[in-house]
Amino acid sequence: MIFFHFFVINIISCSDDEVRQSCPWSSMEVPCHMHDGRPQHPKSDGWDPLLASGDCKGSIMGCDENGNAICQRWEGPKEELCDGRDNDCDGRTDERPREPEEKCSHSYNCGSAQWSCRNAEWWCDTEDLSAPETCNGKDDDCDGNSDEALTKQCWEGPASSKFNKQSTCKKGTTSCIFGEWTMCSGEKRPRPELCDGMDNDCDGRLDETPETDGQACGPENNIGACQLGKQKCVDKEN
Repeated sequence: MIFFHFFVINIISCSDDEVRQSCPWSSMEVPCHMHDGRPQHPKSDGWDPLLASGDCKGSIMGCDENGNAICQRWEGPKEELCDGRDNDCDGRTDERPREPEEKCSHSYNCGSAQWSCRNAEWWCDTEDLSAPETCNGKDDDCDGNSDEALTKQCWEGPASSKFNKQSTCKKGTTSCIFGEWTMCSGEKRPRPELCDGMDNDCDGRLDETPETDGQACGPENNIGACQLGKQKCVDKEN
């Protein structure tokens, strides 16, 4: 019995030596991480600095109960969150985190809305994609109608025409139908000048050389003291 007890003690002593030889980390604090299922430390070929960064910090080499090298208290990469931390330990922060389940929406007739992680917080970014309606056959303002209520002034008369208070000229209007402007309608173009205090020919002047100027006027006969005269426009009258 005494011999058998001595033999057991030798086995335990030998096992402790093997543990110390196969796992020298028990007396040192060497940083580590897991890589391809194996613990890695800074001096090993499989050392990946990124796996010892971010939220993967704080691990040291150690031994398990069988004397195998292990990475104690190691926190491996996790799903990236919008929290200002490098959760997946790739050297970047808040890149492509999972979006919130709550829907990010907009209130425009047409627009876009998407989640954006900024400063460790989720933001619902919206953009109004509507635009003023134009004559193009499209629904620019996103109200369900195309080219609705589009009109504008038009003028197909002489380009030099004047449009002041005394001018009798008037611009017309044109409407948009199916992406095309209709013909100009309702315009009043220049006419021969009259003696009426208005700018009939729309040249910016009033009663200049009206068509009645120079025409004969006076008695019906041109005998004796009666002489025919010529009309001249003065103060809107001939």
